[in-house]
Amino acid sequence: MLEVTRRPWQREMCLALHRHAFFALTCGAAAACSSAQEPARVEIPLYADSSLIEPRVSNLGFEVELLEARTIVRDFTFATAGEPHAHRLWDVLARSIIAPAHAHPGHHQDGDITGQLHGRYVVSWLPAESPQLGSATLLVGSYASANFIFTRAELGDVAEDDPLLGHSTRLAGLASKEGTQISFEVSFSSPEGRELVGVPSEARVDDGQRLRMLFQLNPFDVVEGQTLFDDVDFSSLELDTEGHARITEDSDDPAAVAALNQIRRTFQTHDHFKFTLAED
Repeated sequence: MLEVTRRPWQREMCLALHRHAFFALTCGAAAACSSAQEPARVEIPLYADSSLIEPRVSNLGFEVELLEARTIVRDFTFATAGEPHAHRLWDVLARSIIAPAHAHPGHHQDGDITGQLHGRYVVSWLPAESPQLGSATLLVGSYASANFIFTRAELGDVAEDDPLLGHSTRLAGLASKEGTQISFEVSFSSPEGRELVGVPSEARVDDGQRLRMLFQLNPFDVVEGQTLFDDVDFSSLELDTEGHARITEDSDDPAAVAALNQIRRTFQTHDHFKFTLAED
């Protein structure tokens, strides 16, 4: 085996480099341990809020009024503002010399996840707002976005005769244009585990505040200037014997299939949701 012989000055330089590297890592480790002392935790009740829901005119000229809006979701998470990858190198180095003091809260799009509310929740904005969904636990700090996962209603979530059973979302309402009014209802299922990421949730959480969080549905996308029912031609839908347009996954009406795909795709984006903090 070839043996490398170092001169004394080379050995001293190597030792010095090792000492500086160890010092840097252990100082960083100490800082990491110090930062492991998390900010205060705040419990904030979460409610559905329908205050943003009002009749809106679609791009095809239909004024759509929602009379029912319900969905079932699970596992809310709340993320801080910031670059999630900025400390990745340090994380790797730190883990190589010390065990983490606690589980890292994780990274998600705009920053670290430092708030959560786990569980399954049937969210009703209309016809009546849900009672308190639960209490979210958030660390003190600034927040930029929220995330949640669509699921499907099961027995235990809703009654056996509830039309939401087996589905993720149910919408119903009236679409009016040029003196004609069409009653409609929409039911659809999201793909299992479909996560909605990046819902606006700009807020500051401080210790000692009495706050409540509002989970809002807005039929109007204020950024893009579009409505939840854009490109849906209600006048082309077949009506049942009761005069209703039923937009469901088992429909064989091509117009209903197109409308369902359009509504489901639009609903499953972050553009029509918002989380807002209000004083309690």
